[in-house]
Amino acid sequence: MRRKSTYFICNRSSVKYDDQMRDWLAVYKYRGNEDKAILLAHMLFPVYEKLTNDIGKALIASQQHFEKNNRHDKQKRKLSLLEQVQKLNFIRHKFTHLSQSIWDAVTYVPISRERELERGFNQAEQLARMLADQYNLPLVNLLGRTRHSDKMSLQSRQARISSAVHLFEARTAELNSFIKYIKHERKHNAAAVIQAKKTSVRLLVIDDIYTTGATANACAKALQTAEIDDPSVFMEIFFLTWARS
Repeated sequence: MRRKSTYFICNRSSVKYDDQMRDWLAVYKYRGNEDKAILLAHMLFPVYEKLTNDIGKALIASQQHFEKNNRHDKQKRKLSLLEQVQKLNFIRHKFTHLSQSIWDAVTYVPISRERELERGFNQAEQLARMLADQYNLPLVNLLGRTRHSDKMSLQSRQARISSAVHLFEARTAELNSFIKYIKHERKHNAAAVIQAKKTSVRLLVIDDIYTTGATANACAKALQTAEIDDPSVFMEIFFLTWARS
């Protein structure tokens, strides 16, 4: 069984989910050793920075291609003040500035109420919070679960894909408030000029493990198909997971 459509752009992971990583995660998730979250989060940071830099390079190349194809004469025209600011913001001395220019917010895969009561925390939320704090990014709660489900780790590939269908839903009120805030900020914040001419919202979704991509795709679909107030807005959704099996 394969997905008919993919609603997110890509996933990046820090480590391969081998026996040692499985033991580390078990100590964290199932034995209540929340101190492990710090270690896991710091393992995410280098991969996050690589992903962010890759997106930044792609945006630079896209803008340069656009400028080249839209030049009206062979002579280099004088850049407007806004264009100068745009170019300067592509070449940042501090990574946090680039980070804030690339990402509108960080969110995370939710767990059910039953699972949270059992564990006492949501591991994806903890990792997302640490990453957002590290790079001074907004952390938003945009996703909810529609029902409790069996643990994905105990299911086959086909069962994972089937059980993930309609498992997540967008928190529509929070999503619309977030979009409204982002559009307002772009009008007044020079750090957002990379996206100043776009109506896209770029989200980074955090989870602990990427296996079949069923969870990631179901979360992304919930966000992409949500009823938003502004139909001109579209979302670019990326996933960052600690491990990939």
